[in-house]
Amino acid sequence: FVYDHAAAIGEIITQAPSQYTIEATFHGHPAHSGIAPQQGRSAIAAAARAIAEMRLGRIDDETTANVGLIRGGTARFWDMYWHPGATARAVEDAGLRATIGGPLFDAEGNDEETRRTALADLDELAGTGPRIDAALAPHSIYTASEGLLRWTAELATERDVATHIHLSETEKEVSDCLELHGARPAHYLDRLGALREGTVLAHGVWLDESELELIVTRGCTVVAVRL
Repeated sequence: FVYDHAAAIGEIITQAPSQYTIEATFHGHPAHSGIAPQQGRSAIAAAARAIAEMRLGRIDDETTANVGLIRGGTARFWDMYWHPGATARAVEDAGLRATIGGPLFDAEGNDEETRRTALADLDELAGTGPRIDAALAPHSIYTASEGLLRWTAELATERDVATHIHLSETEKEVSDCLELHGARPAHYLDRLGALREGTVLAHGVWLDESELELIVTRGCTVVAVRL
């Protein structure tokens, strides 16, 4: 019996409707949104262009076509920017998930103020919902002092939060680190106890093999963003 038909009862049905489902996945390419957005590729934009080129609706007497579902976007992200509490509220309103930390600088000698800000940010983020994880985010090895880097590593362990830092972003950063500290950036962070499990290293495009091996050993993650 074929139940899905509109003919009168008693007529013979020689064909039944069928369906083909096509699933396609589009992969984008990340880029630094503030410095080099032109290097990025949007998966959603590519999917939209492909759909626009498709023949949809009635194709012929026996064929129809439709787009049933398109999904994409960001479900979770890491953020190092000003006003982390406001960012957390926006994330909750949007139904997303995020790990958030305000950027920490003390290159101008404002160490005590920076530490007070970091503690206040952690306390504020602790009061947000379950989709928000707090992080400590010393900006980089050239804007955060040795003392601040050691302190954030110790505090991150004490509070059981992640650390987020820009590392090995440019060739100059590497050469300056070698000149000032006698070590490459990842080895310098490790010497300070700041290369701990759960640390996220943004960029990392000038890391050498010894640094990559060390990062794996310490359980850190590199998020490679080229400039």
